[in-house]
Amino acid sequence: MEFTWLSPFICLLLYFQAICSPSLPFPILCPHDQGLALLQIKKSFSTSTSASFVHHELESWKEGTDCCSWNGVECDTETGHVIGLNVSGRMLHGALNSNSTLFSLTHLQTLDLSNNDFSGSHIPSLFSHLLNLTCLNLSSSNVAGQVPSEISLLSKLVFLDLSFNENLVLETTSFTKVVQNLTKLRELSLSTVDMASVALHSLMNLSSSLSSLRLVSCALQGKFPDEIFHRSNLQLLDIEDNKDLTGSLPRFNGSSRLWFLALSFTSISVYLELDFFSSPHSLKELYLSSCNVMGSNFAFLGNLTQLTRLDLSGNNFNGQIPPSLGILEHLDFLDLSNNNFSGLFPFVVCNLTKLQFLSLSNNKITGIIPSQVGNFSSLNQLYLFENFLKGALPPSLFSLPSLKYIFLGNNLFSGHLSQFQYNSSLKYIDLSSNLLDGPIPSSICQSCQFG
Repeated sequence: MEFTWLSPFICLLLYFQAICSPSLPFPILCPHDQGLALLQIKKSFSTSTSASFVHHELESWKEGTDCCSWNGVECDTETGHVIGLNVSGRMLHGALNSNSTLFSLTHLQTLDLSNNDFSGSHIPSLFSHLLNLTCLNLSSSNVAGQVPSEISLLSKLVFLDLSFNENLVLETTSFTKVVQNLTKLRELSLSTVDMASVALHSLMNLSSSLSSLRLVSCALQGKFPDEIFHRSNLQLLDIEDNKDLTGSLPRFNGSSRLWFLALSFTSISVYLELDFFSSPHSLKELYLSSCNVMGSNFAFLGNLTQLTRLDLSGNNFNGQIPPSLGILEHLDFLDLSNNNFSGLFPFVVCNLTKLQFLSLSNNKITGIIPSQVGNFSSLNQLYLFENFLKGALPPSLFSLPSLKYIFLGNNLFSGHLSQFQYNSSLKYIDLSSNLLDGPIPSSICQSCQFG
């Protein structure tokens, strides 16, 4: 008891040991001015019609608290500077002004403003002040006007997404600066940005480290550079829905790293030959709907053993559905609709037991639906309308455990519908324009709509 008077001294000593000990670091607070800047950003959008939602999502943003603990805010663990800001999908509403305190956060490395509504405001050129940015995401944020050339000053960017802003325009001058200066860029998404005036040869100056390029519905015109297809680091290429985009898809060898390729609704020529893919390939998703396909040699599918999604719809293919599909055991999505395929229902398709989506609609397929459709334990959507299928509908079809949507209209199915095992997942069944008769059994679906 005689040492009780030492207790305050010992506590003080232990306190200083704690704050100086490397194993027990003293928490670093974010600088006061950066916290105020964030509060001002919140305030500038707090009068929107979604104000209550904004406050709910950003309720942790309160004056007098450490902004490093706020939702969507990331701080440097050594300096406390705000280096990351993610307000994606916070329903922010209002103009993105050049006087925003956002541009005072010059230590930012990642900035995600996607899925908000900035009222058609232009992208401020002051983004060029955020020179430390490596990731910038403004997708689906309702920005408009010209993409400022000052974006090209963000030389550290590895990720840039301006997609799904339909009123955004990117001209050749700005795009040329972007591709020349952003030499570290690995992912670029400009889908739905108007690039009608961009000279396509400028694409060849994109960073050699680029791994992902999305240019969907950009009004691109002219010949797409063959060199892009052979980029050694390119893994994803999506240039769908550019109807005036021409060129030809070259043969691929085993060194290609592409796992995603989408050319649907373009005028790019695709020559289906035996050596289209000359060796086993890493491609997992291939979308060639309604493009300029030449030939119908599907033997190349045998080299795409890793495919999970395949879309060959809308290409006027004829003959029987290729048996080479049976090799693609990993497929979960297959669309062969809007062609002229004929012959009996392809039994080979029934071997693809991982399918979640299957469409053979608008072809000339005949015969019955085989009972082997019961193998589709994962099937979610089935589209077989506009064919010449006939006979009775197999009971196993309506008891598939995951099936939600069945479209069987405009065929020649006949007979009565029997009582089937109840499937709680079914939502919609289309049996219109067939030769069926008798009542619809209540056991088919207790919670779905009929067409």
